[in-house]
Amino acid sequence: MVSMKIDGVRAQLIFGHLPNENGKDKDYCAFIQRNGYVTYAPFFSKEASLFQGTLLDGEVVITKEENGKERLSYQVFDAIAVNGWSVGTLSLEQRLEQAKTTMEKICCNPSANIALKPFVEASLGIDECLKKLVSPNCMSDGIILAPTIDGLNAGRLMNYYKYKPEHKITVDVKWDEESNTLRCGKPGFELVEELEDIFWVQDDFKTKKNGIYECIINRENEKFKLIPHHRRHDKPNANSLFVLQRTLQNIKEGITPKELKALFS
Repeated sequence: MVSMKIDGVRAQLIFGHLPNENGKDKDYCAFIQRNGYVTYAPFFSKEASLFQGTLLDGEVVITKEENGKERLSYQVFDAIAVNGWSVGTLSLEQRLEQAKTTMEKICCNPSANIALKPFVEASLGIDECLKKLVSPNCMSDGIILAPTIDGLNAGRLMNYYKYKPEHKITVDVKWDEESNTLRCGKPGFELVEELEDIFWVQDDFKTKKNGIYECIINRENEKFKLIPHHRRHDKPNANSLFVLQRTLQNIKEGITPKELKALFS
């Protein structure tokens, strides 16, 4: 199945119970980000079963309306648990249907909305997604290809495929200002320089504070230069060395939209 990639903050939406000051359970709804931050979610429900343990996966996107006010949109792309029951063994199509049914029971504050991210059969939707990707007004930076029948895994790295045009490809690395080094994430926290094809210029990072930075990859002859774009406050870890290696390999192979479409023709 195929869908447009959303450039937002990854977060899971949980409905559950917390004890209040009197020791009684109180319904709550919150976002859980990858960095461990738990924040209030502007949603509620009169459906008691949701608070038995419902967990949706998606991305938070903040947009500005014409009046200058910010609006939060939560784009759901998966369901993990519904009404206290795990749905992880179901196929993606079945999990999306569970998410859709659950979302019908969720109400939003006026400044927020919740929507189901559209997935379509790849053979039917790949052409339309690629056309949107090159549109001047496209807010997406890529497309996602997801397996239809697989259940949930601990990570989506091996069975989800992300396609981005080369000029939109980025990686996340960790900058350490004390040692002036760029490092990868778990498991080894390797130095970026361990990849011979990558280089970076210290002046680009010298004013940066410690943290995870999303970097643009700029091809220069046969090398790839990392240029910091912005700090990722939502991520606790950088990309692993394996992810960096795979990203560079994808750039070198340079798969074209025509080749991508041919996979589903």
